[in-house]
Amino acid sequence: MNLKRLSTLGLLATFLFQGGCALVSHESGASRSTTKDGTPLITGKKPTRQVAPNVLRRNQVMAAKGPRVRRHQEPAPFTGMTSAHNKVRAGLGIAPIRWSPRLAGYAQAWANILQTQYACRAHNRQKGRIYGENIAAGPKALLTPANVVNLWQGEQADYDLATGNCTRGKNCKHYTQMIWRDTLAVGCGVGQCGDTAVWVCNYNPAGNIEGELP
Repeated sequence: MNLKRLSTLGLLATFLFQGGCALVSHESGASRSTTKDGTPLITGKKPTRQVAPNVLRRNQVMAAKGPRVRRHQEPAPFTGMTSAHNKVRAGLGIAPIRWSPRLAGYAQAWANILQTQYACRAHNRQKGRIYGENIAAGPKALLTPANVVNLWQGEQADYDLATGNCTRGKNCKHYTQMIWRDTLAVGCGVGQCGDTAVWVCNYNPAGNIEGELP
C-alpha cells in the first residue's frame, strides 16, 4: 500500500523527521598430593561430571550462537509494528530489528506532549533527542501499525538508491530510517486527540547519518 492508495481511503497523514547519534575467564586450580602408597590424590576440586554427548553438542551450539537476546513483544496497539518493519527490511536483505520497551517509553513520552501541547500534530523534538525518529499523524481509525509502516515505505519511490538522496522536493527520510542497516531496535508511542492520532517511533542506533547510506 502506498501514499496514493491510502489517500483514497481518506487518510491524511503528515510526517516529520530529523536525523540524529570481556569476557572474564576464571578457572580454579586443584592441589595435588599422594597417599602413603604413592597413589595420586586430588583435593580442592570435585570430580568432573560426565556430560551426555547430545547435551554437550547442544551446549556447544548455544555457545557458538552467543548469549541469548531477550525478545520483547509489542503491547497493543503496536502489535505487528516490528514485523511490519522487518518485512520491509527483509525485502532488501537487511537484518531484522527488535522491539524495545525502553524506546517505546521514550516515544510515548513525546507522543503525550504532542497530544497535550500540539493537538496531535506531527512535530519532532527540537532538543535532546538521541534516537532516530519517525512521526505520523492522521485519522485514528486508519493509523494501524501496518498502515503507518506502509505510509513510510511509500517514500521508497522518492529515494534514489544510487545517490542516497531523496527526490528533489520530496521527503524519504522515514523510509531510510526504517531500512537503516545499523539500527537494531524500535519502540513506538501514540497520542490521541478525538478522531486524530499521532504515532511516534524511535530507533536505536539512529539512522539518516549525514554522508552515510542506509
